[in-house]
Amino acid sequence: MPEPKLLDHVRTIVRLRHLSPRTEEAYLYWIKKFIFFHHKRHPLEMGEMEIRSFLSYLAEEAHVAASTQNQALNALVFLYGSGLRLMECVRLRINNVDIDSLQITVRDGKGEKQRVTIVPQSLVPTLRKHLEKVKDCHLEDLKEGFGGVFSWNTVTGR
Repeated sequence: MPEPKLLDHVRTIVRLRHLSPRTEEAYLYWIKKFIFFHHKRHPLEMGEMEIRSFLSYLAEEAHVAASTQNQALNALVFLYGSGLRLMECVRLRINNVDIDSLQITVRDGKGEKQRVTIVPQSLVPTLRKHLEKVKDCHLEDLKEGFGGVFSWNTVTGR
């Protein structure tokens, strides 16, 4: 099965995250504008410098309002971003990450809600390497008698 095109992928992720149709429309609009501004280069080939030049163009030449610049920036941050809040990231567990389907299940997020977000493709190699290190470390700890979970018995107090 061929990999979905960028904008189709963005559309799918927006809908998985249950964002509004107007947000979807705005994000797709600004992502297209960003790509065309940089002569149809793929966003994977671009970084902070290209984002800065695009936002500068919007402010200095297109004379858009600050709120419009923020909307454009939010669309670009959404592109390849997982959308995790800091505490969601801290509380993340290995079983919440499905690298093969590029999804993260956030449990007890804002408002104690559960949601699904994405694993940016660019993080997959680094994430796989990290998970292998963690697994090796855990197996070594188990071999040495560590790595278990401490349990407190409320009846005996031990």
